[in-house]
Amino acid sequence: MLPGSVTLLAAINDPGHEVTIAIDEALLAAPLVACHPLTNEMTTCLSPAALLAFLEITGHTPLRISLVPEAAPAEG
Repeated sequence: MLPGSVTLLAAINDPGHEVTIAIDEALLAAPLVACHPLTNEMTTCLSPAALLAFLEITGHTPLRISLVPEAAPAEG
């Protein structure tokens, strides 16, 4: 993988499980997830189920996060 490339598929290059994969829940709700296949020169699309299956094969259980800020409590 070239320096500066960022992709969920790079989990294949982390057999020691030193990297924690964090995925936004909204991304997993999309019909397809676009990823670079270890180079920024191409893009491939996977269903969220296929992406999670790939990560499972690599031994990475993703941390599911929400990047949408929670609503502040109403003042009353």
